[in-house]
Amino acid sequence: MGKGDLKLKNRILELFDKKNGRLRSFIMLLLAGICLMIIIWPVNRKETANDKNISISTSDSNNTGCEDCYSQIEAYTKQLENKLTSVLSTVDGVGDVHVMITLKDHGENVVEKDAIKSNTIEGANNSNSYEEKTVSSKTQDYDGPYVKKTIEPGIEGVIISCQGGGNSELVLKITEAVQALFDVPVHKIVVLESN
Repeated sequence: MGKGDLKLKNRILELFDKKNGRLRSFIMLLLAGICLMIIIWPVNRKETANDKNISISTSDSNNTGCEDCYSQIEAYTKQLENKLTSVLSTVDGVGDVHVMITLKDHGENVVEKDAIKSNTIEGANNSNSYEEKTVSSKTQDYDGPYVKKTIEPGIEGVIISCQGGGNSELVLKITEAVQALFDVPVHKIVVLESN
């Protein structure tokens, strides 16, 4: 045993000496806290479409991954921007118009589930069970869960830049039009004057 090992052994023995009760208590409390943190630390659990009733996806059900999902979201956003641009460009006083729309989420496909309920009675014991199974849809192009409802992505905010953006009456009309079309609160709609 080397000199360093002997010093370490003496230090450890000092910790368990009756005179160092506070230090020993502190170390035990520290170790208990670390163990508790390890036990309760959240673990990332990946949920599949079978674990939930809703899967994150857009209306095209045969997407092949996130890249397709994002390109579909981009196409959806671009389509909304183009429609709003074409409508606003026909309004008197707007002039050249540019629109940017941001989305809250990626939309959802709500899948159909079959509920299986059973009730078992054995003497005085009564047990109920409930199980859900995802309904499948199989066609030539698609084999997956049956989508009963598609929820389009929600709109977070709209920015409009136009030549008439300095006119307060026109800004009010544009804001009301966007509210009517997209159900976006007023504070999430910004109309700017372009040069």
